[in-house]
Amino acid sequence: MRNTRGPSPFVAAALALVLALAGCGGGGSGGGVPKGNPDLRHGPAAVDDYSAVELLRALVVASSDSFYAGGSAGDARTQLQRARAAYDVLAPRVKAKDPVVDREVTARFNLLARDLHRGVAPDHYRDLAGPLGDQLMDGVSQAIVPEKARSDRGLQAEALRRVTTRLAATYDASASAADDTTARLAFEESWGLWRRALSLTALIKPNLGSQKDTVAGTLNGLRGTALKQGPTIFDSPPTQKVDSAGTKVVDALSKRFGFDAL
Repeated sequence: MRNTRGPSPFVAAALALVLALAGCGGGGSGGGVPKGNPDLRHGPAAVDDYSAVELLRALVVASSDSFYAGGSAGDARTQLQRARAAYDVLAPRVKAKDPVVDREVTARFNLLARDLHRGVAPDHYRDLAGPLGDQLMDGVSQAIVPEKARSDRGLQAEALRRVTTRLAATYDASASAADDTTARLAFEESWGLWRRALSLTALIKPNLGSQKDTVAGTLNGLRGTALKQGPTIFDSPPTQKVDSAGTKVVDALSKRFGFDAL
């Protein structure tokens, strides 16, 4: 005889839980995504620390890529000093959690500064700077940001939002700076921020859903116009285009991850 009573209360509750979890979406899921303010899930410190590491990486990229593209050792040194100052804010907590990572990061900063003083070749400097911005900064993030927060796609999207906003502001500063040096350094940093924005986009791309083309396409489109000479500044940079791109990316991320409630 066919059972017409339906599932037991226990089975019904289990099914409801499964459906609820599927609807929420995990940090690594390509379908659903965590919605709302990541501060509420992990605390503002975790979000700020993750974003701070991304901004630090951008300065390392600015130092390395600008020098490799024909920029001055002086500019590379200034960008490296800015990155070092940003790391010094994080260093006490990194050292407390993982002294080996702190020691390696400090040693790499010292090596890069020493080699710049000695007259290192741009390609060799780039090879030395790469691990600092990549593996060693991964170690810094792991030391100060809990794993559950680091793997949260919503938190990563918020970091992308901050990096993109900083990119637009820094690019604007490069066009309105009072002197050539300030303009050049701001433009180089903009390049580094753009590169980090692309890296973060690649990280969360499977989770962007219908906003994928808007975010990725808009950022990629800056290469041929606003950043057509890489990290090298040029006359009349199109600030309005970058401002528009920044707004478009931020709006798309807000829509996808529910940041409007922030």
